[in-house]
Amino acid sequence: MPREINFLSDRHKQIVKQEVADQKVMLFCGIGLGVCFALFVAVSSIQFYFSYKISQTKSHEAALRQQIMGDQDTEQSFVVFVRKLSSLVQIDQDRQDKKAIISFFNSYFGSNISITGVTFDQKAKLLTLELQSESIFSLKDVLSKLDSEDLMSKFTSLNPSNLGRTPDGKYQIDVTVSTVSPKI
Repeated sequence: MPREINFLSDRHKQIVKQEVADQKVMLFCGIGLGVCFALFVAVSSIQFYFSYKISQTKSHEAALRQQIMGDQDTEQSFVVFVRKLSSLVQIDQDRQDKKAIISFFNSYFGSNISITGVTFDQKAKLLTLELQSESIFSLKDVLSKLDSEDLMSKFTSLNPSNLGRTPDGKYQIDVTVSTVSPKI
């Protein structure tokens, strides 16, 4: 019979062992649950931080967009002003080039030749001068000067045309000159 009594004692020892093992499992589960909770809190904090940063960046972006939209009218008027100013500069440069070409040809051909008319083609940048002379010899001198290499090197294009005589007996010729980068 002592065996039977021992049997209860063995059973009690098994239960104590099981309780110790259960306590160890409970301890590991508690530690695992604590680690999981700490990770959850850390991830939630990081997610909250980045959500806050994203919302802050979006509000900053919206403010910058609003500022850009507010400055759009100013920028547009500035661009229009710059275009107008560059157009005026180009017109003034064209005017200076035309004036220099007219002065050059007025002095180049001498006092026997007079410039009676000037027309300008804005798109092609061509200046047409109407030259008039009282004698054929002066006009012949003009034609020889128009064929000179020195004069051809100064202009990208130089074309004499419409040689004729006016009703009052004067000789007339048109000279078309390109105003693109003259080397006067």
